[in-house]
Amino acid sequence: MLELTFLTNNHHKFQEAQQIVGEYGIKLISSNRASKLEIQSNSLVKIASFGAKVAYQRIKRPLLVDDSGLFIRAINGFPGVYSSYVFRTLGLHGVLRLMEGFQDRRAYFQTALSYYDGLVLKNFVAKTFGTLLTKPNGKEGFGFDPIFSPKGSHGKSFAEMTLVEKNLRSHRAKAFRMFAAWYSKRNQRLLADKRYPC
Repeated sequence: MLELTFLTNNHHKFQEAQQIVGEYGIKLISSNRASKLEIQSNSLVKIASFGAKVAYQRIKRPLLVDDSGLFIRAINGFPGVYSSYVFRTLGLHGVLRLMEGFQDRRAYFQTALSYYDGLVLKNFVAKTFGTLLTKPNGKEGFGFDPIFSPKGSHGKSFAEMTLVEKNLRSHRAKAFRMFAAWYSKRNQRLLADKRYPC
């Protein structure tokens, strides 16, 4: 089984990712030994890419870094790249108060997942569209999951879903699925090249 380091200290995030990549024969190793260093940017891809490169210099092995955000249409995409900070400072109810008076509750989650091995930098970006609920529902998941209902879930929040249900719809699962397909194919090709050198 292929092993790869995923830089995170979020147990829920690690579980979601491991379930996806495990289907492709990949085992993730959770590590926060090299804390993710973030730059100020309006791009999740730039933030994740920078974090991956800096972390690689510390642990010297191939790794993954992700950065995700909630983008709310009615308030110009806020909190977006500032989602973690806003969750820590305002919380779920603070964001819901910002939405008072708005009829348009459309929003989306976006994940930027960066792989770096010292030579190859590869980014995988995915979105999940949905709506903001008027109050938190459910006790699963983490972050803004209790107030976000993905499209097609009939009002059910991410926090009301099992891990399997969430991974059928979530932005992070989509990004990790794209990565896993690419990484598995790449390693099969590298292995074949070693067996049958030109």
